[in-house]
Amino acid sequence: MIGQDLETQVEIHKLRLEMFTTEKDYLIKQMMGGPQDIKPISYEGMPHGSGGTVTLDRDWESVRKLQDRIDLEQWAIDTLTSQLLGIDKRISELKGLDAHVIALRDFKGMPLKEIADLLGYSLIRIKQVSCNNPRQIT
Repeated sequence: MIGQDLETQVEIHKLRLEMFTTEKDYLIKQMMGGPQDIKPISYEGMPHGSGGTVTLDRDWESVRKLQDRIDLEQWAIDTLTSQLLGIDKRISELKGLDAHVIALRDFKGMPLKEIADLLGYSLIRIKQVSCNNPRQIT
């Protein structure tokens, strides 16, 4: 299950990375668009109060903050992916059928049928091994 949890976290961080990148690109596009054509404005019936103008300094600050978030998300993706590769490497280095079944069942969350197909054993044999090595509740 640990492997599945890490994979889920990687997917979440990828979605966040995509969202922040899109937001940053949009903001830069808006900033680079320049001022729009000025047209006559009728002030009758218009709400009063401050306009919602944002200075260029505040826009660039927003871009910088978004870039920091993008960098953080990319770091998280790289770190979690590295951990997943480490788990996969350690599982492949395991000796013995019991160790493989336990690792694939508990860390990867694979069903016993998939484990049997992957390791080339019958489902009955994999079920026996799994029963002999119950999950440890922590």
